Amino acid sequence: MGCCRSKMKAKDKIPEKKQYSWDKRNNEIDPKNFIIDGAVDETIIRKPGTINGQQFVVQNCKNSKIYLLDHVATITVDDCTGCLFVIGAVKSSIFLRDCQDCKCIVACQQFRTRDCQKVDVFLSCTTQPIMESSARMRFGCYQLAYQGLLEQFQQAMLSVYNNNWSNIHDFTPTPQSKNWKMIHEDVSLSELFQVNSNPQSEQGNGDNTVGSTLDGVSESKLSFKNEDSVVPLTRGAREKRYDDSCLVVVFHSANSFKASKDFLEAVKDKVDLIQTKEVTLSPDEASRIFADSPSMWKSTQRGPVIGLEFNGDDCVKVCHDVIAKLSSEDQQYYASKSSAAAKRVIDQLYNFCEMQMIV
Repeated sequence: MGCCRSKMKAKDKIPEKKQYSWDKRNNEIDPKNFIIDGAVDETIIRKPGTINGQQFVVQNCKNSKIYLLDHVATITVDDCTGCLFVIGAVKSSIFLRDCQDCKCIVACQQFRTRDCQKVDVFLSCTTQPIMESSARMRFGCYQLAYQGLLEQFQQAMLSVYNNNWSNIHDFTPTPQSKNWKMIHEDVSLSELFQVNSNPQSEQGNGDNTVGSTLDGVSESKLSFKNEDSVVPLTRGAREKRYDDSCLVVVFHSANSFKASKDFLEAVKDKVDLIQTKEVTLSPDEASRIFADSPSMWKSTQRGPVIGLEFNGDDCVKVCHDVIAKLSSEDQQYYASKSSAAAKRVIDQLYNFCEMQMIV
C-alpha cells in the first residue's frame, strides 16, 4: 500500500516549467537601468559592461554630463538642453530630437537629428548622417579613447575606418543659409568635454552616479586627444590644402589593423589624412579598382582591405618611402603610382563604398 501511495503522489506532482537561458537573461534586465530621465545639473556615468548592447533612452535632461561608456543597440535622445553626451559605440542608430545647446561624441551605424538647434557633434558614422528640421548644427571627427572602446566597436560591428562624419545630408535645407558647418580643426575636445575636477559640483543619485563620478571616468582612462583616439582623425570634406594625393591600401593579414596604425604613425605630420575606408572586394571589383596593379588583385581576396587617402606635398613619394620600410612577406601594401592615378582609384573605391551604403 505504501508503494502505491508514493506512486500516486509522484504522478500527481506538477512538473516544473523548464527555464531557458534567454528567459533567465531577460529576467535579469531591468528597463529602468537603460533610461535617463529628467537629470538636471548631474554627471551620470555608465561604465563599460553596464549597458552591454541594450537599447538606451535619454530624455528631458538639462545642463548634465552623460557618459555612456559601453556598446549600445540604439539610442534616442529627446528634449535635452545644455547637455554633454559621450557615447561609445552604437550598433544601429542614434536619434536626437528636440535638443538644443548640446555637445555630443558618438560612433554609430546611422545618425539622425530632428528639430534640433545648436548641437555640436563629433561623429563616427558608417552611413551618411541625416539632418531634418535642424539648424546651427556643427560636425567634427570623432576623437575618443577609453579602456575597452576598441572591443566595443567590434561588439557593435563598427569599423574605426568607415567614418562619413562630414558627408551630411540635410533633408530640409534653407535657401538663405546652410543649416550646418564643420567645427574648426583647432578646437580642443579635451576642453569642450572636460570633467569637472571639483567633486562637490558633480551630483547624481542612485545608480546614476559612479562612486564619485570622477572615479568612474578615471577608471576608464578617458581621453579626447587625437593621438589616443581609436578612430583616426580625418579632414573629411574640408578643402584639400595641397595638389598631390595618394591612396594607400593595407591588405588583410593577421596584423593588418596594427599595420594600418603603424603606417598612420609613420606619416603623421608629413601628410594630411583625408578619409579612410574598410571594405571587402570581389575579384571583379578588385580588378576594376586596381586596374594598374594586377599583381594586387589576389591580395584583396584574403579579407577586408583598409584604404587610406592622403594629401600633401610630394605625397606619393612619402607614402612609397614608408611602404618600403614597413612591407614584409606577411604584410602587403598598395600605393597609387601618381597623383593622377590616385584620383582615379580613389573615385572608384569611394563609388563602390557609396553603392554598398545604399544596398
